[in-house]
Amino acid sequence: MNSRKSRLTCAIAALFFTLAAPAAISGPALVDLNAAGDEGRMLAAQTGRWIVTETVWSAPHARPSVTDHLVAERRMVGNMLEETLSAPSSPTVLRRDFLTFHRVEGRWQYMSFDTRAAVGIMTAQSTGPEVAGTIEVTFQPFALPTDGAVTGQMLRMRQRIIRDGADHIIKDQYFTLADGRGEEWLARRYDAVRQP
Repeated sequence: MNSRKSRLTCAIAALFFTLAAPAAISGPALVDLNAAGDEGRMLAAQTGRWIVTETVWSAPHARPSVTDHLVAERRMVGNMLEETLSAPSSPTVLRRDFLTFHRVEGRWQYMSFDTRAAVGIMTAQSTGPEVAGTIEVTFQPFALPTDGAVTGQMLRMRQRIIRDGADHIIKDQYFTLADGRGEEWLARRYDAVRQP
């Protein structure tokens, strides 16, 4: 009896998963989804060498710290725009990020890591397409180290990528500490100008 019931349960489960599983995409449909599309062509138009000014506000209302003449090299890796940020005349990577539009989900995907901060790999997604030259992505919450300690403070972050013409892009990062206050502030800005 138990054996018959077990076989029946397995057969029902197999039928359910067969009916519920989405059909595999192949052939021309898969090629179309992997094609660059308008978003991919827009990203490809941003390749090249850019000079970046980085401005950091360590807390709400803090005085800014500015680092200028950083160099961003942008290139396409498949449908992803990769940016590598470094100091002038230095091979050391300070920061790297990837941006792509996921055509199946209809939203932007973003990933970055900064070798200057102990925050690990940071991933983010938009809730939809670019609007009026601006892409906004929200990051998964992550821990920000405090005063060099092993323990940290949880942080929420969102980023706005603003295209101000073909040769000027601004990335604004807004932080909100998980301290019960809910105060968001502009914490970091990358202001990039393309080099001829």
